[in-house]
Amino acid sequence: VLAIQTLPLLVFLPWMLRGNSMAHLYMSCVLLLYIIMAVTNLMQGKDALFSAIESVASITLFIATMQFVRYSRMKRLEQSSN
Repeated sequence: VLAIQTLPLLVFLPWMLRGNSMAHLYMSCVLLLYIIMAVTNLMQGKDALFSAIESVASITLFIATMQFVRYSRMKRLEQSSN
């Protein structure tokens, strides 16, 4: 089950390693689905430990991807103004 859940996240990995900000943006959209699923399972009491770990990991990765997009766009704007 864990392998099936991580497969959609690995699709974006090659572009993310190249530093593509659009790949990070799409990854954050997919992560929102993981966050919704984990929080829903946590509220229902289904596998509470795994759901808690999944929600914390998804939120952390979501914040990291959004910060990357923010700073890469700020850097690009700074370079274009010079």
